[in-house]
Amino acid sequence: MKEISLFEQTLVAFEKADTDGWSLNQLVQYILTNHVVTTYDNAMTRFIEYRVFFLGYLKLEFNLHRDSEPLEIETDYCLYFKLSFVDNSGEEIKVLRNSEIFCVSYVLLFKVPAMNEEVPGLEESVQLAITQTLAPLNLEKKGGLLSYIKDEFNKDLSNIQTLDFNSLLMYLSLNAEKFRLKSCTEAQLEKIDENMGVSLPQFYKRFLRVVGLGNKLNPHLVSNVEGFEYSRGNELFVFATDIIDFALFLGLKDDPNQMISHQWTTDNPYGDSPYSTFQTFREYVAEQIIKFETK
Repeated sequence: MKEISLFEQTLVAFEKADTDGWSLNQLVQYILTNHVVTTYDNAMTRFIEYRVFFLGYLKLEFNLHRDSEPLEIETDYCLYFKLSFVDNSGEEIKVLRNSEIFCVSYVLLFKVPAMNEEVPGLEESVQLAITQTLAPLNLEKKGGLLSYIKDEFNKDLSNIQTLDFNSLLMYLSLNAEKFRLKSCTEAQLEKIDENMGVSLPQFYKRFLRVVGLGNKLNPHLVSNVEGFEYSRGNELFVFATDIIDFALFLGLKDDPNQMISHQWTTDNPYGDSPYSTFQTFREYVAEQIIKFETK
């Protein structure tokens, strides 16, 4: 009897997901629990050396490489992430992302731990890279998930200004190293909601799962969990500052095409009612990408 490959196993999981109406998030958790191949360092059983899993026509691979000089007492390791598009037999068609995940993107440069000790942050870093890659997709999409993922990753991302919000996030995700993106953890998103006293809109949470709290796109984007502020009277939250005298606001409506509001902050911070600009959040993100690309 022919042994079923890991790729084929995940295709079966997709059929089950479509039949039972799973969300993409449920499918990912199922595959991570049941269909992931992980090999470990010979000396340390909890130290990931190689990990691979498929999400339909996407192949996600993680490699942990030794990076040390012969005379160094301590050895460093760095995690590499490769995202590939595969065909119906699971063979690689093209590489979508192939990058070293440096410690400026995640807390990822590890010292050798004692025998059998877990490496701090390693599993979280793998999860962050997965989340960042998949955040552009509609996590509540029901039915036809396999074809949906294939269509989304086949999109033409060449003209930034014409892309919808999902495609902009996908472009950022696939170029995460270039933009030095540091995706938010779920704990950080919860902390922001707690600090503001209201929940961020879902589209903006998806944005933070890709772009996070550290990036080279725009130094004025809010860059720490405590930095988000909510204006209860206007039902708007600050998502960025512009130069030194402006605060940029978004509403709580789950709509990436909503107009941005802004106001002066020098004399009376958050006092007067913000007024709308002529730019949507989607256009703002596209503009930041274009500015970065043309530097």
